Amino acid sequence: MLGLIGFVLLLISLHGLGEKLNDERPFKYFLKSFIILLVGVVVGVILILGAFAAYSHTTDRIVYQGEGITLHESDFGAESHELTTTGYLMVFIGLVIILVSFVASAYYGKKSFEALYELTNVKAFKDAANFLWWGALTLIILVGVILLLISSIYQILAFYDLPPRLEKAAGEQPPTYDEFSSEPLW
Repeated sequence: MLGLIGFVLLLISLHGLGEKLNDERPFKYFLKSFIILLVGVVVGVILILGAFAAYSHTTDRIVYQGEGITLHESDFGAESHELTTTGYLMVFIGLVIILVSFVASAYYGKKSFEALYELTNVKAFKDAANFLWWGALTLIILVGVILLLISSIYQILAFYDLPPRLEKAAGEQPPTYDEFSSEPLW
């Protein structure tokens, strides 16, 4: 839940930066990243929960059938719970969907931070993009968790390193400053 709140807050800040810099690429890329991750995780979790919901139902197998008599396991007080091959397949497909959506989401997150690097020249955005991408790709071998943590740290540093006043996008005149003051003259 905290991750979802963090994604939403990051979307809001990227939207504000996009308006100030007259470029919506960072926001649009990160919005795609957010939607892909959200849909992928929801679909994957539904598949996994569906497999375990099927697991929780008891099966009542026929133990003996002959001469007009049919005996079931439940007749002997035994209940059988088993995850079938279909259940294992559903869990595997759910995990693959979550992993693929995470990598696709990281791709658009990377593009978002690279666009911010182009617009602001804050190198930490480029580093955050690289660590995010490599962290998503190596997540399956658990090295990615450390790289994703480093990416988050670089994201924090990048937003901290943004100049207090962002320059206008290309085509507009940046403000001129008085040599004795940090306030713009206009």
